[in-house]
Amino acid sequence: MKKSVIALILLAVLIIIVSPGIVGKMAENSVGENLNWAANESGDLIVTTNGFSRSWFSSEGQHRIELAEGGLRTAMMALVGSGGYDQIPVLLINTRIDHGLIPVTSMSRKEGSLAPGLGSAVSTLGIELAANETIDVPGTIYSTVDLSGDLDSRYILEAGATTVDGSSSASGSPFS
Repeated sequence: MKKSVIALILLAVLIIIVSPGIVGKMAENSVGENLNWAANESGDLIVTTNGFSRSWFSSEGQHRIELAEGGLRTAMMALVGSGGYDQIPVLLINTRIDHGLIPVTSMSRKEGSLAPGLGSAVSTLGIELAANETIDVPGTIYSTVDLSGDLDSRYILEAGATTVDGSSSASGSPFS
């Protein structure tokens, strides 16, 4: 009886310690494959990685989504050019992934959970208007990948108001 309890405890510790590294490596490979797929599937968008840093229990990355050459980019450039900007706005996505069968590092952040799965992620968005000018997009995307690989994402927009260049907009409704 004592040997089986000790074996179960050792197995649980092994799963908690070893699985994050394995799942993190799988996540890194998956991000690369998905970016290549997105680049091939979407002729109007260019998706690139600004950086991806993988550690044992979590990973962080930043991705850029910009318009490729074509009619949509030309139309957007006409709109942006009138605002005094030299480039088209670029969407920046910053993501932190807590990985492992039991993502223990997710407990240090909002919406963290010890629910079994392959990982959980928190993403924030920004819009880069010029080289050193970025506007944060209100809200946070919380995602989880369960053991079967199904992805569940929620975009949470806190109630309140956001002020940009003196203009204010209310938020809090799922339709705002």
